[in-house]
Amino acid sequence: MIRKLDCPGLLWCRAALYALLTGFALAVQMALPGSYEELTMPEQIGELIQGSGVVYLVLILALIFYYQRLLPLSHPFLPSAVLVSLFFALCLLFGQSFEATDSWAPLLGTPLRVALSLVMTAGYALFFFPLVSALFHWLDRRAQTGSSASLSPKGQVRFFFLSLGLILLFWLPYLLLCWPGSVTYDGMYQLEQFFGLTQATNHHPWLSTLLMGWIVSLGRDNLSLGIFFYVVFQTLVCAAALAGICWQVRMLAGRTASRLSLAFFALVPNFGGYAQMFVKDTLFFGMFAAFFLCVELFLKARGKAGPILWASLLLTGLLCALLRNNGLYIVVPTLLLLIPAARSLLSRLGAAGLAVGILAVYLCFNQVLLPAWGVAPGSVREVLSLPFQQTARYVQICGDTLTEEEIAVIDQVLDYETLVTSYDPRVSDPVKNTYHGDSENLKEYLGLWLRQGLRRPDVYLEATLNSMFGYFLPGYRYGPFGGNYFFMQTSERGLEVEFAHPDAPQLADAFSRWWSQTPGLELLNAPGTFSWLLVLASVALLRRRRGIALIACLPLWLALGICCVSPVNALVRYMLPIMAAMPLLLAYTYSVLTLKGGNLSHG
Repeated sequence: MIRKLDCPGLLWCRAALYALLTGFALAVQMALPGSYEELTMPEQIGELIQGSGVVYLVLILALIFYYQRLLPLSHPFLPSAVLVSLFFALCLLFGQSFEATDSWAPLLGTPLRVALSLVMTAGYALFFFPLVSALFHWLDRRAQTGSSASLSPKGQVRFFFLSLGLILLFWLPYLLLCWPGSVTYDGMYQLEQFFGLTQATNHHPWLSTLLMGWIVSLGRDNLSLGIFFYVVFQTLVCAAALAGICWQVRMLAGRTASRLSLAFFALVPNFGGYAQMFVKDTLFFGMFAAFFLCVELFLKARGKAGPILWASLLLTGLLCALLRNNGLYIVVPTLLLLIPAARSLLSRLGAAGLAVGILAVYLCFNQVLLPAWGVAPGSVREVLSLPFQQTARYVQICGDTLTEEEIAVIDQVLDYETLVTSYDPRVSDPVKNTYHGDSENLKEYLGLWLRQGLRRPDVYLEATLNSMFGYFLPGYRYGPFGGNYFFMQTSERGLEVEFAHPDAPQLADAFSRWWSQTPGLELLNAPGTFSWLLVLASVALLRRRRGIALIACLPLWLALGICCVSPVNALVRYMLPIMAAMPLLLAYTYSVLTLKGGNLSHG
């Protein structure tokens, strides 16, 4: 029976009203000339709308058609869809504000601004609500029919190697154009440490430095050849991990989903671009993808794992913990949550043993072996990016209220004189790199940091959002390179390496930039899209009360949390592990939710 609200007359009225609200939200420009406090009604209200009247009219008509077709699909009403839509709306609203002005002033500057922000929030939320509702209802209907994607063991092997071959084929141009590989600043610094040209530290994980150095050493006196050896090594590892992702997507969600996943890994420039890049993050995202694949296989089998899967969990988990300094905080909690997922006591003990064992090896490596080898620990400043950014913004806004004592406390750990001029709201390195305190100074500073946060929590919150909004704003990424880097870092300590064909990397760079500037395509190589997909997958599982399956979301949420407190807002290489694992998470979510007899929920 057609609901009263969906009778033809009322449906068209609702569609027109919603279209006007959404059209207004889409047409408002965040950055206005002059002060936000000067925006009054009606003198400057016309300045809000961008675009011509014809464009706006076409937009409204398209939105009316959109709502007229999708609103009937949003029944029955889903509170979960409302919450997701509201979250997406706020991500867009605040993300656009911070992208335009590094501030929430366009949203909260005046009462008029607040009112306009509420209207825009409603417009965005109304746009997403029928889409999210239709998605959840579609998954509910699929649960009543069920589906399977069987493939023979030989077929699975063939599919894996076919995926591996195609990924390598599409990545090959990057390797050839950029031979021997793009050496980044971090990569060159790690080589200088390995060859004893500078102090060895664990700022970049020492295991990563060792692997880079050992493989580069195979080139003997030819540094370029050695770098190419390492690039080939990490390319094979990452391609194999992603081929494994495609294989499991094929088993969980069928042929079409696996083909889309394969195209994603083969075509999106981030993956091929990072394959040729001499940087620690490439190997880590491959290891993370492999670890996530093992976690998904464990969850699917409910702990009924053979020796190969147990060994793979141990190896990939240990490498994730040692190849990235914060990888341990992803691996150990994930393994601990595998304990309730396992059906047998033996499997539960095995998961607990893996977590404890990896933690023990990590501590032994970092606390015993590295000091014995003369490798200095990384600076404590690396975990203080966010507090330092909050302090810098506090000084910028409330500097005239600081006492001499407070200034002295800050100056003991950071360069107070340059704090305001160094402050970049989206990158913490300029402020963080002025750190010069000791443990006593830091303890005193943290006490002051806490007191100032309680005094002005709005300043801290604004600084926090400014440092992480890009991870929730689809299409935004840090830097002008489309997330990829095709250049050669020069060494200050005598290491010489250069591109075989200096102009050739520009072709790869041009393709990467073209992709990043093409509407629609840019969503596939920017962090925010994948954060939204993670939210959708998590809520879809939560509303159907699939607690065990929700464990699959945990490593991605932990990785995203680490990104949010990282030194750079919306840096693609920080997000690569989540991007690599996302096709499998979506396929696993689909598989779990479409099992016959699954519990349905209308929440």
